[in-house]
Amino acid sequence: MESLTKILLKNGVRGMLSENESYFKENIVQTLSFKLNASIQEATLALSENLLVSESTTPETQSLKNFVIFLESFKPGKFKFKDDSIINITESDIESIKKLFEGLNTKNRLQLTKDIFKNPTEFKQHIEFSKSAKGLL
Repeated sequence: MESLTKILLKNGVRGMLSENESYFKENIVQTLSFKLNASIQEATLALSENLLVSESTTPETQSLKNFVIFLESFKPGKFKFKDDSIINITESDIESIKKLFEGLNTKNRLQLTKDIFKNPTEFKQHIEFSKSAKGLL
């Protein structure tokens, strides 16, 4: 049998909790919110520091960034190559290049950015390769 003191203490605590239940719930939620926000800020800070480190621009990374920007903004039509020749590039050509680019590792992506716009022959070879490798990439 429980002692009278223990019973009164339990009932008193229960009574206090029921009277102040909303206060305790809000406090717990607020405390958890602060902890969650602090964790998110910490993770965001660590991520931004990592990005700053990885953002150190080398000619290679800048070349890749420029190529991605170019692919995203490129429109079908006439295109002038480094050797001054001009050909018509279609939407499917652009999509093929994008798919090819996505399937390559960094080393091969860099090689692609150097080679593909040298002349129409290089370009057509890359397009043919990307279309033939469509199921593999």
